[in-house]
Amino acid sequence: MPNRFCYKCGGEEWKDGLCKEHFLDGKVLLDLPKRIDIEKCSKCGLVRLKNKQHEKYKGVRIDLQT
Repeated sequence: MPNRFCYKCGGEEWKDGLCKEHFLDGKVLLDLPKRIDIEKCSKCGLVRLKNKQHEKYKGVRIDLQT
């Protein structure tokens, strides 16, 4: 199978006629908020996220990084 090339720069094609750099250029891969508020009960471990209690996260370790 012959090699295909990016139509913008001539680099190796990655997808849809573009190299990886040009294919991903300007695309948002993951849009996260700047802040996520999480409350965890120190007694039972229940997690509250967006004012809703989530039992499935009970016992999940939450590491906070700043």
